[in-house]
Amino acid sequence: MLQAANRPEIDTNEVAQRIKEEASLSYRLLRYLNSPAFFLVSEVRSIPHALSMLGERGIRKWISLVAIACMGEDKPQELIVLPLVRARFCELLAPSAHLAEAASDLFLLGLLSAIDAILDMKMEDVLKEIAIRPEIRDALLGRHNLLSEVFDLAVQYEKGSWEGIDEATARLGVTADTLAGAFVQAVDWAKGILTGHTGESPESAAPAKQGPAEA
Repeated sequence: MLQAANRPEIDTNEVAQRIKEEASLSYRLLRYLNSPAFFLVSEVRSIPHALSMLGERGIRKWISLVAIACMGEDKPQELIVLPLVRARFCELLAPSAHLAEAASDLFLLGLLSAIDAILDMKMEDVLKEIAIRPEIRDALLGRHNLLSEVFDLAVQYEKGSWEGIDEATARLGVTADTLAGAFVQAVDWAKGILTGHTGESPESAAPAKQGPAEA
């Protein structure tokens, strides 16, 4: 499923067939569409119909989320929450870092950042099995590029590495308020994904305007 989601062109018929073959995937998709984000005005008629409601970007995101969740079912929940928070955090920071067009790539970068630990494999070996953009692959392997700069900032923030954060925010043009607000949103979103109660649209990528997080 993860391979199918990251091909240059998604074959929705193939994706629909794979979902129909696994009852738990069908349930997850319908629950996702039933979240407050979609405000459905009509019932879902079929799996292809459900996928059409998501759109291509939404399909890629949903499949990636489900793949990570399924692969980590026998792992501590903290190991699944971590990449979810990173994914949404990086995505939300994209506009402020002047990388709005790369928001989806940043989401996937954050989401895959712990896949080596989830699968108990080396990152290099994991990436041999997944077709992803070279920029994402390089960032996951620790090579410097624009995506890795945003990802590194996200990791520094989660660790509380304040000196590095100050340098990175100055370089990327991200304000402290934006950073704090985006992190709070990312944590709330990750919790919502795990409980099936997220209220955000899967197409949403811009953080709401809010001040620093309160302790």
